[in-house]
Amino acid sequence: MIRILSPLAALVCAASLFAQSQTQTLQLSATQDNTLYQDASGSLSNGAGQFLFVGTSGTGAVRRALLQFDISGIPPKSRVVDVQLDLVASRSTAGVPMPASLHRVTTPWGEGTSIGLGGEGGGGPATPGDATWTHGILPTTPWVNLGGDFAAEVSSETSMPTLGSFAFPKTIRLIADVQDWLDGRLPNHGWIVRGDETVLGTARRIDSRQNTSPSGVVPRLTVTFAAPGFAPSFGVGCSTSGGMNFTQSVVGQPVGGQTATLVFQSGVPFGLFVTAVSYDVLPQPWTVDGCDWWLRPIAHPSLGLRFHDATGITQMPVPIPVSAVLYGTPFALQSILVDLAHPRQYALSNAHLVVFG
Repeated sequence: MIRILSPLAALVCAASLFAQSQTQTLQLSATQDNTLYQDASGSLSNGAGQFLFVGTSGTGAVRRALLQFDISGIPPKSRVVDVQLDLVASRSTAGVPMPASLHRVTTPWGEGTSIGLGGEGGGGPATPGDATWTHGILPTTPWVNLGGDFAAEVSSETSMPTLGSFAFPKTIRLIADVQDWLDGRLPNHGWIVRGDETVLGTARRIDSRQNTSPSGVVPRLTVTFAAPGFAPSFGVGCSTSGGMNFTQSVVGQPVGGQTATLVFQSGVPFGLFVTAVSYDVLPQPWTVDGCDWWLRPIAHPSLGLRFHDATGITQMPVPIPVSAVLYGTPFALQSILVDLAHPRQYALSNAHLVVFG
């Protein structure tokens, strides 16, 4: 038995180590940013300024920040699994944190050569190419709605401190924004940042991409993705009566013309399990009874019922066809084990997001 298990254990161990490199991460600085200053004439902007502004002035005039990032460095057909936007607030007259929301912009906008006067909080004379309260790009592209055109749905939200760094964390919508841009379903016009616009004096100053302060902190977008031909793992399977966690591994790469092998281990002899299938994983799992469920909610199809062998292991070779249609297609899977000897009576495995190559 040892002779049989040792090579398999080595394979699974190698697959686990390989899974650590199944995703790639890019850190991107903004390619353009600007501030919209509430102004009926649309004559104010800060395209080349060192700061962005969000919230309201002491007189109630609204400020909104625009940000755009070039994601062309992500390979086509990749699957985005994590997105985070990091910013730094460097000045505020407010004394408490402020809720802030991020929305996908729907109209092109620009960054001209304008620089705000003084501390830049009131903006400066707009120049051709600038975004203003009335125009996405002055003077050729007006906004449909004064103050910017953007999706009503919030892509991400956070609490913005009076001073210091803060982040808009990953959500299903934020990941979908970048995925839609990558796949060409929607044009990439970036995001708009809105603060509390209901009370006076909430404005925050945020370091822009042109900022030259000693800290050198500028808006940064971090994107993690799985390129075609990779299958990252998510989470850790829950414990079983077999004395180990229920795990599924992908041995080999899911590339056309090759064979990838799914390996399931629970240590439960002849354990009955089913592998559910979805199109994607969740940004954060649902947790029940200490077990994490990662698959996006759909009417889950499955790979059918299967039994472990006497050692609590199953191997499933999967030949990958060569297909232009299949290339880049995402395929998420997670397994559920019937484990009546465990107080929970079931176990969930870790999940995989297979992106065919």
